[in-house]
Amino acid sequence: MGFRMSKSKVRYEQLDRAMKLNKVVDKTIPFYDGKNNTWCLVDGTDKYSDMYLDRLIQKFAGYKMQYRYTWLGETVTRKVFAEVLEDVITRYEDLNIDGFEVDYNSQQLEWLTVIKNKLITEQKRNAAEIPHYCKKNKEWQCMIKISSKVTPYKECGSIEYVFGEYSGFGEKYNFRHDDISKDEKWPDHEHDFAGVVYALISSPNHFSVNGFEGQYSIQQLELLKLVKEKLLTRRKANYT
Repeated sequence: MGFRMSKSKVRYEQLDRAMKLNKVVDKTIPFYDGKNNTWCLVDGTDKYSDMYLDRLIQKFAGYKMQYRYTWLGETVTRKVFAEVLEDVITRYEDLNIDGFEVDYNSQQLEWLTVIKNKLITEQKRNAAEIPHYCKKNKEWQCMIKISSKVTPYKECGSIEYVFGEYSGFGEKYNFRHDDISKDEKWPDHEHDFAGVVYALISSPNHFSVNGFEGQYSIQQLELLKLVKEKLLTRRKANYT
């Protein structure tokens, strides 16, 4: 099947080009730096950068998320789910989220179980077939092997995208963020939470997850609410 660029990477590159073309970059709101493949935010004289939009947006909203789990008897806390995915690669045998289910949504809970089971049963696989970060290209990669009769092919992009291809499972978040997506039969969707955050930043006026709350965790819903309120308040202030 050959090499394919992830949709998430394509989306972010398109966003970066669009921002430069329209010259509408508000650097006090998280924006994408395509040259360095990272998200940035300016707060007064401070500039922050992060590979994860959903971590940077927490700083913008003044809200802290947490994804907890226990490992070898110790409680570990991460700020974004992607970091838990990073950890599960090497900690899958002893990583336990019992008692911390409230930090996750139902999709994430099921996905972690699928990933852990796959890693446990395939411990002896080629390292290239396990999701790993490529520092040179600044992206996650994984060789996908369907069967002995099909030539393995490379998937690359965000950690959520690559783990989804690796496990055959993943997240799906429905939402509406424009007039077209108001049609109940055709909501928009993304396969990672960062994609939802990006949609909210792009169109806060029409963004809504009404009817799809069950796909999100309590803290995800609270973060989206705070971000939308701050974006709309700022937009109103700029036009009054």
